[in-house]
Amino acid sequence: METLAGVSLQQAIDQAGNPARMLRSLPAMHYEMPFEPEYSTWRDEQRAWKETTVLFDQSHHMTDLYVKGPDVKRLFSDLGVGPAEGGRAVLDALLDAGERFGLRQGGSISYVSTIYESGWIPSPIPAIYGDDRLAAYRSWLPVAGLEGFASIGGSFASDNIEDYYATPWDLGYGRNIRFDHDFIGREALERRASQPHRRKVWLRWNEADAARVFADNLYREASARPMRLDLPITSFTHFQFDQVRKHGRMVGLATFSGYTVNIDCLCALAMIDEPEAVDGAEVTLLWGQDPEMPKPNLEPHVQTEIRATISTTPLT
Repeated sequence: METLAGVSLQQAIDQAGNPARMLRSLPAMHYEMPFEPEYSTWRDEQRAWKETTVLFDQSHHMTDLYVKGPDVKRLFSDLGVGPAEGGRAVLDALLDAGERFGLRQGGSISYVSTIYESGWIPSPIPAIYGDDRLAAYRSWLPVAGLEGFASIGGSFASDNIEDYYATPWDLGYGRNIRFDHDFIGREALERRASQPHRRKVWLRWNEADAARVFADNLYREASARPMRLDLPITSFTHFQFDQVRKHGRMVGLATFSGYTVNIDCLCALAMIDEPEAVDGAEVTLLWGQDPEMPKPNLEPHVQTEIRATISTTPLT
């Protein structure tokens, strides 16, 4: 990190020559949540948010809270708990009071895995790397941050950084777009509105294929082993993009893959070409890192196809 002090994102891009290749060349990394991985077990904590209740302590992660309204002072006068030093006592009191209701404290592993049920695709890659109008911003932005360290990985590979960008339609937010007021980016969205879009879907992995990948990673000869499947977070890098294919043709990209006990299967959140986003349609996910850009902290492996079924609604 010391060697990167004073280096801007733009300087790093200039040195690499291509922002997509720069991010694809980085080691596979995940964002580390600053709290305990598990308080009971991640399976127990996942089960709790469906059957009883779970408490995630967001003060470690989302440290800013903004509240406004006519009764804010009264709210905090009635419910305020005093200085931050009392936080541990308040947390303990909540956990003690909730024990008889089946309350579980959630760790960082189960916290990240909530996305598979909610369908929230977190952390789309920032669309800041190629536009000349943002050169000054990139020159101000230090490379030692998310934008410079977030590794791109997966079976999809492109030297065009814009192929990794997502639109609001891709992420499931198209229904929220209204052009009845001015806002930053309105003209760009208006140009996109009538163009083909992708749709956010869930991919339910084929059980036999998932079991095969587990077994082959353990028992096949080293030259034929697929990329391992970690649980419950199967994705192996921060910005993951895996090819989704139908009849040998790419029809979309899978992002975050993983497992929860509540849906009882491996799955992925994906962005699929709208005409192909049909409930029950069969596709294949190409699993494994692009062989032209291996990552130094991933064991050598071969890519493999995993069958999956599309769902346009949350998995249950």
